[in-house]
Amino acid sequence: MLTFIIPLFVCMGLVPKGPSRAPISKCGDTNQPTRPYFIATFVVSGLFLLISFFIKFLIVNYNFYQTLKPKLHYFYILNGIHFLIGFLNYPFLVVMAILPDSEYFFHAISAIIGIGCLLLYLLFSSFINFIRIFHVVYNKVNIISKNKTISVILLICSIIWKLICALISVICIIYWSKRNMSAEWAAVFMILSGMIPIFIDNFIVATAENKDNAIINEETKSEDTSLLKTVM
Repeated sequence: MLTFIIPLFVCMGLVPKGPSRAPISKCGDTNQPTRPYFIATFVVSGLFLLISFFIKFLIVNYNFYQTLKPKLHYFYILNGIHFLIGFLNYPFLVVMAILPDSEYFFHAISAIIGIGCLLLYLLFSSFINFIRIFHVVYNKVNIISKNKTISVILLICSIIWKLICALISVICIIYWSKRNMSAEWAAVFMILSGMIPIFIDNFIVATAENKDNAIINEETKSEDTSLLKTVM
């Protein structure tokens, strides 16, 4: 997220000051020296974000199915849609960065669709995490271990954080539509902040759930060994 936020703030510091806060896209104007950096920020940082979305897609599927093989199953399809929504933000935000404000219609449409995809990704991510909670708590293994408790708590915190960020972002977007440029900055910052759990909950939850699977497998192996000794 810092690869997005820091370059944008640096760009804004280099843009000549006006009577009010300039819009983010001011950095990409054709007459601004910051234009190459503005475009590079969305191309490179957006690519990093896209890679993170794909890694999350793989981790969540592996946690759910214990395999990376494609499945014709409702959760795999939902998670695929989730990734697709995240993927779609990239081309639109890159187009938005390349087109200056003078190309207002296409610039604005690309920005709306790109930011809309990120906001929808946040909401869909909360829905995916809710399903993961249900799976962790009510799966076929009749055990709620310490690791699974940690998983559930992390996923609940992730959902709450994402929903808070999404709600604040929507409020800021409403004010942004009234030409409040400070609200534009706040909306973008909150959407990007909502992405932070993507890099936290998945890896920790993956570790916790995999530890559970290892414990369960070990218990199963011990039971099989005991049964074999009894038979012999």
